[in-house]
Amino acid sequence: YDMCSITLNESLDILAKLQFFDKCVEPYQNKFTKNKNDLSAFKGLIKSLYHTSQWKEIIKYYSKFESSIRKVKNQTSTYFAEAALHLGRWELLDDILEFSPNDSARCNIISALKGLHEKDFNRVDNCIKHGFTLIASKPITFWAEHQKLHIETILAAQRLIEIKEVEEWLSSNKKEVYEQLWQQRLM
Repeated sequence: YDMCSITLNESLDILAKLQFFDKCVEPYQNKFTKNKNDLSAFKGLIKSLYHTSQWKEIIKYYSKFESSIRKVKNQTSTYFAEAALHLGRWELLDDILEFSPNDSARCNIISALKGLHEKDFNRVDNCIKHGFTLIASKPITFWAEHQKLHIETILAAQRLIEIKEVEEWLSSNKKEVYEQLWQQRLM
């Protein structure tokens, strides 16, 4: 195989697969600028911006997200939801999350945070239940490998528990109890 004959598209795909997202942003931007209908370039650009935490840049492409076909919205909604969350663009979240994959734990967490923001405790409770359902539905190999629990699974459960605590803190008269608990955890 002649390594010198790799095309720009192939080298960009290789960089993306190797997770060199910082090296992918500019080529994807150039590719997308040349052809606004190139959905592959759009998805690659948004994913690269996400992995380099360029939230403001992602939101600049929100109008393209809105006008995209459902499949593209589904594939990029996690990135747009994360960007909206980081930028405090709460007004965009419901429209973005409408297209998120049902099995996306991250989008579920973002939806729960939106519920906390709006004090919509039914939404929060539904997201927490759905989150634990997602965790429980994973094959046992996701739970433990070589008799060690997966860190991602533990973190997902911890996030759900903390969201529930914040919900209870927001809706109760026992705020000082939760505040003391959180202070103890920080020590």
